[in-house]
Amino acid sequence: MDKFTKIVKQEAKEEKNDNVVYQDFLTVKKVDDFEFVVEPDRIVVLPYVKDEGYVYLRSENVPSWLDKYKGQKLGKTTQFLTVISGTIEKNETPEQTLRRELYEEAGIALNQFYNFDIIGPYFESKGNSSQFYLCLMELNYTDYKLVAAPGDGTKAEALARNLKVSIADLDQIRINDMATKMLIDMLKNEYNL
Repeated sequence: MDKFTKIVKQEAKEEKNDNVVYQDFLTVKKVDDFEFVVEPDRIVVLPYVKDEGYVYLRSENVPSWLDKYKGQKLGKTTQFLTVISGTIEKNETPEQTLRRELYEEAGIALNQFYNFDIIGPYFESKGNSSQFYLCLMELNYTDYKLVAAPGDGTKAEALARNLKVSIADLDQIRINDMATKMLIDMLKNEYNL
């Protein structure tokens, strides 16, 4: 989180203008009586290993999730399941971010010749400037190799786990965010699951 905080503070300093109503670790702007949070764009990806019948998901300790369900059974017994995702860094393309995040978070090193389609961008919500790019990625054995995921050095990354989830179990898991829901629905539609 320290890396993220430094990046956001630096970007927030660069983004001084009259529309900013709050600026610290994040920026809130006001335009025509409408306030919104300014955040960087993101890539979200659902790798599908068709030959083996599973997808890669992440189990993460997400502070907003833990706070929302604090003191409730759900918050104590369930982890936040999500797709692999990451912030698009300055001067980085969505394609570069996708390759970097797969490697950092899941230890998936894509073959340099592997091509994939990214759709979007889509706004996360009307109260946020962040847009996300979606990628449903079918992987075959020659498309990648698994390596030890180095992570990004944050505590949150160290606590996260990668999960191989069988296609047969997709209807049994709790989906926690819209991007994950969209990608799982795309997978089910694309492959008639």
